[in-house]
Amino acid sequence: MKTDLLYLLQCYLQEFDAKVTGVLAERKAVILDKTCFYYTGGGQPNDTGRLVADGSEYKVVNVEKDRETGEILHFLDSTPTFPSSTPVHGTVDWERRYRHMRYHTCLHVLSNIAYREFGAIISGNQIYEDHGRVDFSLENFTPEIIDTIISKGNEIARASLPVKWYFLPLEQAKQKFTDKTRLAFLPQGVENVRIVEIVGFDFDACGGTHLKNTSEIGEIRFLRKENKGKNNRRIEVELG
Repeated sequence: MKTDLLYLLQCYLQEFDAKVTGVLAERKAVILDKTCFYYTGGGQPNDTGRLVADGSEYKVVNVEKDRETGEILHFLDSTPTFPSSTPVHGTVDWERRYRHMRYHTCLHVLSNIAYREFGAIISGNQIYEDHGRVDFSLENFTPEIIDTIISKGNEIARASLPVKWYFLPLEQAKQKFTDKTRLAFLPQGVENVRIVEIVGFDFDACGGTHLKNTSEIGEIRFLRKENKGKNNRRIEVELG
């Protein structure tokens, strides 16, 4: 049974009720019929939080997608003693999740500016609790280019642009994608694609959690740059 990923349409939902569909006691993990917990992927770390089941509370210390089965595994701090079909109540560590949301939307903004201004294509990204990084395919990497990306990023943050998340049929979405979207990275056989749209500014496919307004990003501060090989440039930022 496929887990319903509630965060895809409800990024701000912090608590949920679900039912256990699988118990992997030897791995201290459970599978749920629905979840708010984000699993590690797309450069965004997993959520953590709590599960209450059968009167006992467990810490959710990791969430991963099993590479073989595709199931979403919620790893707990102790061996689950409850059976399948047990009702559970989950609570996401909101402080951690919200930091990830701020950085994820920030990196979308910076990536689109780099593409618009310099034709740079994103080649990688990673979100941490206290900073974020984005890699570009870019031949030149001058201080002026970095200043432009950061300053225009802060303009977009201050502009308070709405951010929307929704699903579109893939063929319809393709008509609105730019070359910035790496269509080859989309899962094989996907018919409907999740869109993250910064209204009037950016339109892209993404499965991560995002803010509802760019004003929530805060101040974008440049940390450091790095050359990661021929035409591969990295910028690291923190948020005020």
